[in-house]
Amino acid sequence: MPRFQIARNVILESLTASFSKRKPQPYRQMAYYYRKRFARNLNAIVAALRDVGYRERLPDDNNERAIKVVDWLKTVTPPDSPVWNGHFSIRVLSNFMALSL
Repeated sequence: MPRFQIARNVILESLTASFSKRKPQPYRQMAYYYRKRFARNLNAIVAALRDVGYRERLPDDNNERAIKVVDWLKTVTPPDSPVWNGHFSIRVLSNFMALSL
């Protein structure tokens, strides 16, 4: 992911821990930043996931909704092709922590 020096799976695990009220890893400040940025991009991420075929209903609670979306992101592997040539949903899923809105 551009401008992020932490691996995608570490970010996703940190988000899962943060939204599940477990001890965030690797750092509290970093987990807060990830959580805040992810929450800001949540609607764009959900729209991108819907575009690639995820149609399951999401819970109304924001924490449960975020956990479900993080689980979906764990199953989606971004393509190896350059992200600027792809569709909007591919760009969002490849760079889910970048500002999308």
